[in-house]
Amino acid sequence: MSGSYRPEEHAGGLGEELARLKSQVELSWPEERRLLRALGLTEGMTVVELGGGPGFVAEKLLELVPSGALHVVELNPGMCVLAEARLGARARVHRCSVLETGLPDARFDLALARFVFQHLEEPLLAAREALRLLRPGGRLVVSELDAGLWGVAEPSLPELESIHRKAERLQLQRGGNRFIGRQLVRLLTAAGFTDVRLDVIAYHSDALGLEAFRRQLDPERLRPAMDAGLISQEELEQVRAGYRRFYSTPSASILMLGFVAHGLRALPVETL
Repeated sequence: MSGSYRPEEHAGGLGEELARLKSQVELSWPEERRLLRALGLTEGMTVVELGGGPGFVAEKLLELVPSGALHVVELNPGMCVLAEARLGARARVHRCSVLETGLPDARFDLALARFVFQHLEEPLLAAREALRLLRPGGRLVVSELDAGLWGVAEPSLPELESIHRKAERLQLQRGGNRFIGRQLVRLLTAAGFTDVRLDVIAYHSDALGLEAFRRQLDPERLRPAMDAGLISQEELEQVRAGYRRFYSTPSASILMLGFVAHGLRALPVETL
């Protein structure tokens, strides 16, 4: 295992975590796809996804680069097996770390890291590795969250915020950072990228349906924090009760925010 992500620790088992990952892709991908196209992703490009997991995002990327080439970097061996089974010969899966891929220099037109940097103890090293992999003029796109600016729920559940803050310490203890969204611009700049910008995307239950968000809000995702002693059984039950109240409210709605930073590997300066 590497970083703060532990898919096998989900209370519902790996199968439930895979279902959550798939639903997460379905929630935000329409906006991510729109942004990737606006940033210049075209069908013949060579793309690398950093931390591709079981291949759900890669499958979407294949639709955007049908005449190009797609590579997936993933360290977890079980996830690599799942990605290879899902993608087949359409993409190449590399079992390696996003910090040191071993792939050739200046090979890719675009690198995508989606909900990966928050789990890394040294995300700057991953950004520098992405810079190495990109051709001059190539672009890194990093999609992330920020727990302090995650979105808005109605009715709100402010009494649960302190419990979630306690639970977030588990990711911090493991070297992760759920507040990385606000740091992305300075991180990409420090790695050497130019023209670094930050876009905010939003996805709302009024468009997608409230049920589409259920797995992302699942209180059982807090169970590892309880097992680690960061929250109590009573606090976990408070969260469960809060979300039962939320979902039983006919007018309930939720809006989530995502942060997408992107930057370019500079073109070489022409010598006179």
